[in-house]
Amino acid sequence: MRWPVWCSAFATIALSTSGAAQVRVDTLSILPEIRSAAWIARSLPIVNRVFVGNLHVVLVRQTDDGTLLPLSPDDLTAMRLSPERVFAIAIANAKRRLTPFSIEMPAASPEMSGMRAVEGQSIETSRLLFDDEWRGVARQLGGPIVAVAPITGSLIFGRDSLTAISRHKSVPAAQYLEIAAGVLMPYGKRDDILSAVVLRWTDAGWTAVPPMTADERRALNDRPQDTSVPDQTSVSTPAPVAPTDMTMPPPRAKKPSVKAKKP
Repeated sequence: MRWPVWCSAFATIALSTSGAAQVRVDTLSILPEIRSAAWIARSLPIVNRVFVGNLHVVLVRQTDDGTLLPLSPDDLTAMRLSPERVFAIAIANAKRRLTPFSIEMPAASPEMSGMRAVEGQSIETSRLLFDDEWRGVARQLGGPIVAVAPITGSLIFGRDSLTAISRHKSVPAAQYLEIAAGVLMPYGKRDDILSAVVLRWTDAGWTAVPPMTADERRALNDRPQDTSVPDQTSVSTPAPVAPTDMTMPPPRAKKPSVKAKKP
């Protein structure tokens, strides 16, 4: 459900915080963040909802110095708005702050030339919530999409039918992303680590792709060399083929910021 823009532009609202004076917050400062179930378990009661797999959507408010503070259930009660409405307001705010989505985004890395990468401020991962934009991307790419969000502020995606060529072996896109996420996650800070769960986008929305079985992982290592020439959409450079194979270099881009840009 998309809420009209004017819903996020009305007067400031008094938010009650536990044991503290009321804080007046413009609803334009409310944003969504994608966080892991493990992060939720370590946090105080906050406003969140399950997204897909072990990922949650958390509502935060941006302070004057750019810090993002989670909203508590008491805050939501003080706002006198339904959770659905506040989530819609947060998503609309994020869409206005982020650069318009495009399949022309940079390749994830030389080893993942068939995939596109998004990396930046912590709310970048909330692009997963932009249903209308993913419908457009799926049309442009010509089919369902797979994506993974290993670290807060990062997102890797591409067409589900892509075949990566890793060490001369054909690797389905979803399996390739699962492996890549497992390699990249250790480079994130504890609170920024998200998930190696691969998501698949279809017209029905996002669903979690079942993780590889032990047999599938072994098959990636045991599969004979693929001497065929990959199509133009295939990943053509070597990449790691198992979580224990740490040959993928650390991300070269700067680490995602935990602060959102000031409006």
